[in-house]
Amino acid sequence: MLPALALFGMLCLGLLGWSHQLWNETLTDATLPGSTLAQMRLNLSQARTHAEHDLHEGEHGDLSRVDAELENARLGGLQLVAQVERIQTTPAHADRLRRLARGFVDSIDGIRDTLRHRALTPDDRSRVALDLQQGRIDSAVREMEAIIEMIRQERLRRQARLGMGMAALIGLGVGLLLLHHRQSHLRQALLEALQRRERHMQAFAEAVPDLSFVLDAEGRYIEIYGSRDRLVATREQLLGQRFQEMLPPLAAARVEAAVR
Repeated sequence: MLPALALFGMLCLGLLGWSHQLWNETLTDATLPGSTLAQMRLNLSQARTHAEHDLHEGEHGDLSRVDAELENARLGGLQLVAQVERIQTTPAHADRLRRLARGFVDSIDGIRDTLRHRALTPDDRSRVALDLQQGRIDSAVREMEAIIEMIRQERLRRQARLGMGMAALIGLGVGLLLLHHRQSHLRQALLEALQRRERHMQAFAEAVPDLSFVLDAEGRYIEIYGSRDRLVATREQLLGQRFQEMLPPLAAARVEAAVR
């Protein structure tokens, strides 16, 4: 019983470790892409702000700050692609997340071209084009966030089912442990009761003047009751021996006639 309980305890510890790992994966998959998306959108917004500022200040040729922000956004996009590749989900969700992440990287090149064109030709067409590109990015971000939230909710439901299963297993283990303890206590109590009964029987038998024997089918002494003073040998010497070998022939014949 104890080895089984030890194995059960190891199983519970393994499940706890697995549950902890799943929880860490859920937190990572739910937070890292969102943080990367937020930083990318900030880089794109700052790039546009710098471009508009340079346009109003008449610094049309210097796009270094714009390029720096767009490069940071591109690097964030590559990081986002790597992050969504590690998310364990359904094939459909995984494929859609990859497409959206790669689309972000591609859209940055389009925004860079549009900002360069607007720096040279600050007309309404370039502003409208930037608004459209930003709108598509915002729509893709919302879709990606919705998919990630769906994955997170499914992970949480799975964690809840796993937690319920672990609670049931732990409850079963505790029940088995209590049952084992109760059975051990009853077994010990029964053993002590039998020992007390044996001592009482032995004391009673020794108080009786006549000798009594318990023999097996081959005539071996199994138990001896009565005064030890009347034994032909000690009790320890007689137990396990055949009465035919320990008694005088006449006495042995009388005993054999009685037991047959």
